[in-house]
Amino acid sequence: MSESNLNVGTMLKKIVLEQDKHIDNWLVKFNLSHSQIRVLGYVLRSDEKGIAVNQRMIEGALHLSNPTVSGIVTRLEEKHYINRRASSEDARVKYVFPTGTSKMLKNTLLDFFDAEKNRLTKNFTDEEQATLEALILKIAANVGLEAPEKTETTK
Repeated sequence: MSESNLNVGTMLKKIVLEQDKHIDNWLVKFNLSHSQIRVLGYVLRSDEKGIAVNQRMIEGALHLSNPTVSGIVTRLEEKHYINRRASSEDARVKYVFPTGTSKMLKNTLLDFFDAEKNRLTKNFTDEEQATLEALILKIAANVGLEAPEKTETTK
C-alpha cells in the first residue's frame, strides 16, 4: 500500500458536491432539482422501453423512501413534467408517465449529462477513463454498493 496524503473519501465528497452544485445551477432554468431530474430520468428511460412505472418501482430503483418519492412526483406533476394515472386493476397503484414537455427536454438533458461526464474526464485517454470507471466500481463494492444498471448516459 502506497503512502499518500490524499484522503480519497474527502476528495470524492468534494467532487460530488462540486458536481451537484454545477448540475443544480444548470437545472434552475427548467425549475428542476437534482432529485427531481433523477426521478424524471428514470421515468423517461422506462417509458422509452415501454415499461409503465409506479412510485414503488421508483423507490426501489433509486433507493428513495416513499415520502421522498411522493413529494418529488407531486412537484414534477405540478410542473407538468409527469402525469399520474391509477391502475385499471388497483386504483391504489398510481402509474407515472412523462408528459410531452419532459419528452421534449430529454435530449437536452442527455446532452448536458454527456457534457458533464466529458467535463469530469477532460484530458483522460480512453484507457484512463476505463480505469477510472473500474476503480470507482471497486470503491463502490468495497462500501457495499451495487454496480448501477447501464443507462443511456452510462453506456
